[in-house]
Amino acid sequence: MVSLYLCLLAVFAEGSSVGSFTWANKEEKPALTWPHGKVYFALAEGEFTRIQTAVLFRNLRRLEAVSCVRFLPKPPSQVAHIKFRNVRHRCAASIGYKPNKILDLYIGWPDCHKTGTLQHEILHGLGMWHEHTRQDRDQYITVFWDKIEQGKEFNFKVSPKDKTLSLPYDYGSVMHYRAQAFSKTGNEITLLPRDQSAFRVMGQRKGISMVDIAKLNRLYDCPATFYRGNDLNGVSYISKITSRHQLPARFYKLRDINAINDGSKSDEESKLIESTTGPQNDLTKENL
Repeated sequence: MVSLYLCLLAVFAEGSSVGSFTWANKEEKPALTWPHGKVYFALAEGEFTRIQTAVLFRNLRRLEAVSCVRFLPKPPSQVAHIKFRNVRHRCAASIGYKPNKILDLYIGWPDCHKTGTLQHEILHGLGMWHEHTRQDRDQYITVFWDKIEQGKEFNFKVSPKDKTLSLPYDYGSVMHYRAQAFSKTGNEITLLPRDQSAFRVMGQRKGISMVDIAKLNRLYDCPATFYRGNDLNGVSYISKITSRHQLPARFYKLRDINAINDGSKSDEESKLIESTTGPQNDLTKENL
């Protein structure tokens, strides 16, 4: 498979692909998923530096490594695509594929370029909602509406379109908010987990969890060769994030190839990757 880094060097040559996938069946896919798992994208001209582009590409590659979703540079004739934007400090994305429309996905540097924050917004673009807005969420968390900053309540409303996909509630999902998210004072509790041990993982932004991977693969009906969470039990889960030790080595075999030079990280990049909490300005709507 051609790596995203090589695609970058090719300056997004028309028709170049970062992978291929054949659907296991012909069943109709959910409206918010990208047809055939092919996600066309482009970067807003002049908004990304070389290192910012490399960080973005590495995270796209990580999502490719654990799923059947493939990110392809947008050819001139392609209308529907994700347009990555790097403006102000905004982290925001609308939910999923819209036929014949451009999805502006905001990943403003430096707040939104942490590994988990990037993945959080990209997963919105792929059609995934916040974990704490699933229809069964009241069994696992309590929302304190009076503590939420005015105008940000929509981030906590139950989504009528979200599907649990028969997977357990994941406190450790990269799509879950932290306990103090969008609080009026910044430190009041807006989301209280019924499992008190979940405090330590809620809102983690180190990276996608195993349940996140399973949900993505079920959402896109990926073949059984990809992780679909068949080993997960129970109705709630404090998921561990993915790492080299938790996933087969083949998922990360191109990690060094995607590095900018010799695989070493700059001080700036290291700080982004090691950060564990998401920004306060994540704004997600079905239609921004």
